[in-house]
Amino acid sequence: MPHPVDVFVGKKLRYQRNVQGLSQQELAQKVGVTFQQIQKYERGTNRVSSSRLFEFATILEVAIDFFFRGYHVDASELATGGFAEAGEPYQSEEKTIANDEFDRDTLALIQVFQKVKDPNVRQRILGLLRSLMDES
Repeated sequence: MPHPVDVFVGKKLRYQRNVQGLSQQELAQKVGVTFQQIQKYERGTNRVSSSRLFEFATILEVAIDFFFRGYHVDASELATGGFAEAGEPYQSEEKTIANDEFDRDTLALIQVFQKVKDPNVRQRILGLLRSLMDES
């Protein structure tokens, strides 16, 4: 059974790979593994080593902590060194990422928005989206 942290990291890896518009094959080529290995990382079946995680962070243009953001462990679990196996293994602030509940439109929006480098333009886009939300 995959460890909950490995599953969480794998989902974040898949999310960011999609945001960057990379296929499993393309990412695999960049790090020198097979696409099947990428599939295993994304499912949490295989653990990602720290050096490989560093490579993924570099290629996917995120900080290493991105892969752990939103993962919360109960203090009692830290004290005992264990993790809950039953129920929800984590609570995520980024539920849409952790639970893969994003759709193609959301992904496309993120991909386009990331290409906008001017902070003023980014703020104007956010303002427009917020105003459209208020109207609906």
